Amino acid sequence: MLGRSGPHVLFVRQTGPTDFKYGAPHALYGCISRYRAPVQLYEFEDGDLPSEVITTFAGPYAAFYLGWRSTVCADYESAGATGCGRTLFGSVDLRNGRIRTSVEPQTPEPPPPPMALVVTPAGWIAWIAPGSSGAEALFAEDSSGQRTLDPGPVDRKSLEDNGATVRWSDAGVAHSSVLR
Repeated sequence: MLGRSGPHVLFVRQTGPTDFKYGAPHALYGCISRYRAPVQLYEFEDGDLPSEVITTFAGPYAAFYLGWRSTVCADYESAGATGCGRTLFGSVDLRNGRIRTSVEPQTPEPPPPPMALVVTPAGWIAWIAPGSSGAEALFAEDSSGQRTLDPGPVDRKSLEDNGATVRWSDAGVAHSSVLR
């Protein structure tokens, strides 16, 4: 998961031995350059590994969506366990590991991965995902919280950031918004 704005990297590394039931523990790390030590961002439960990964980078920030099924939970689905899907979705400062944004699921099951994702150099994010009407809508999270920028249909290939400004098109009409 290499960054477009430099040698930024997110990686998952095994952090201990297997327990021979669920698997070995793993952690998500991020690194802003080859000259700085990586910072641990998240520790997965034993045996869990992301299966859906979307990342983007700007300045010192990484935005990511990681999706997976909890191994322990899935082991008990036959006994009635539900809600085994897990996600990490937000942005983090790779200099120190501090979370800038964290998008919380609105339902017990995690949301599908974003169809497009951008992060500004200040760590704010915008993404395209199905909206309430089913159209591909544009959402953002910044200091104002999570909000819908455009209910859609948004052209997913048009989403881009330029500094704090996010640009996109809806039905061929260009739009922009500043994330602060």
